Amino acid sequence: MFLGSKLKGQLGFSMAEVVIAIALFVASTTGIAAMLISGGSNVTRGAKESRAANLAADRIEEVKALPFYVPYNTLQGNRDIDDYYWVYNGATPRPNSEQFQVQNPNEETSIPGYVGFRRTTAVQYQYVTAGVPPSGGQLEPAVMNTNWRPKNAVSPQFDRPTGGPLASSMDVLRGLIIQVKVYNQTDPGEKCYTVQGLAGDLMITGG
Repeated sequence: MFLGSKLKGQLGFSMAEVVIAIALFVASTTGIAAMLISGGSNVTRGAKESRAANLAADRIEEVKALPFYVPYNTLQGNRDIDDYYWVYNGATPRPNSEQFQVQNPNEETSIPGYVGFRRTTAVQYQYVTAGVPPSGGQLEPAVMNTNWRPKNAVSPQFDRPTGGPLASSMDVLRGLIIQVKVYNQTDPGEKCYTVQGLAGDLMITGG
């Protein structure tokens, strides 16, 4: 008798209340899980972007460490910047203006130690426009002299980069832009990180 009266005095949850409680719990945990997944994706994406930036910066420094100009010879092979990174069309050097738009022969299908990453490197000679800023004193892609060849062991004088606005053989070029693109695989596809740096002939005062 005592047990029956005790049970009658207790109130329980109805089925509707239980269903609502479960629904609220599932909704709250789903939102938290989505936030955690999104946060993890952002961290991964940020790490890949940082890695791409570092790989691009490393290549810029590698190129800048090369001699700006050294006469080419067949015994020693590639020696200066354009020997390594100038883009050819078959055996013919491509125009300076096309260097950033065409496929680079030094493209790396993979980077040792970095799975899913690859990069390309290209260079483009620049000259400084006449006058003072803002209309003058600007860097512009040079028109290379028609006799110039990046690798010319027969006529070393044509190996030295010359050109400018009028492709003159008398205007020795003192600077170039290095462009590095780093590609990395992501779920939607492939992303590209581009960085540019300037290299100059440091043998020249103010170069």
